[in-house]
Amino acid sequence: ADDGDHPEARLRDQERLVADVMRSTLSALGADARPGWKDGERIQRVDRHHRAVTERFTRNLEDLRRLVAAAPAPRPLLLIAEVPANLLDPPMLALHDPGLGASDLDRWTGLMDRGETLMEEGSPGAAARVFREAAQLDPVHAMAHHRLGRALLAAGDRRGAARALSNALEMDMDPGRPVAAINGAVRDLAREGGVILVDLEPVFGVRENPAASTEMFHDACHLTQRGYDLLAGQVAAVLLENLPTK
Repeated sequence: ADDGDHPEARLRDQERLVADVMRSTLSALGADARPGWKDGERIQRVDRHHRAVTERFTRNLEDLRRLVAAAPAPRPLLLIAEVPANLLDPPMLALHDPGLGASDLDRWTGLMDRGETLMEEGSPGAAARVFREAAQLDPVHAMAHHRLGRALLAAGDRRGAARALSNALEMDMDPGRPVAAINGAVRDLAREGGVILVDLEPVFGVRENPAASTEMFHDACHLTQRGYDLLAGQVAAVLLENLPTK
């Protein structure tokens, strides 16, 4: 059979197509595609694909809230959980800033290679310093943040690792992974009322300790049985807290 008909070959073709579309988008948007720095080293995506996914998700949540608000008494409770994220999963689509010059790209590649060598030599602290330089040189590229986070985790800096790995997730240019923005929309709706927030971090703990992701996820988004058990337990706990007393 023609290798092009194999499911894995078709998947690779689809991945290349998505990558080409995102590269074209970044190039067309120019400076508007680059992240804005926020809260120190925490970054946020600004490209239009990211906004489109988040806005559609938010509209769907608002539609649900309106349906619940219009329901006859006793109105049902609307519980919405934040989207859990496997911080250790590598980025699906890491792309360079289209404005990065050839000399900077060569320097970035050298830094990434040097960081990997330092990791192999058992020097995660030194590797983290090199990966941080790469992430500052090209903050759009998700893999630099991911490797920085891995190095910081290996060096024992859990908080720094969580921040860097969260940046990697935020800068993953796959259109379906705007986790931080979606969770921000969920929290905003909960503050406005009519939506009860189910915060998973207290039971998942991946931002306190990113290594916990290995116990909670099979891959980027699918939970293990332990992950589902913790999700169900937290939903039940929040539900019990909000059930009417009479």
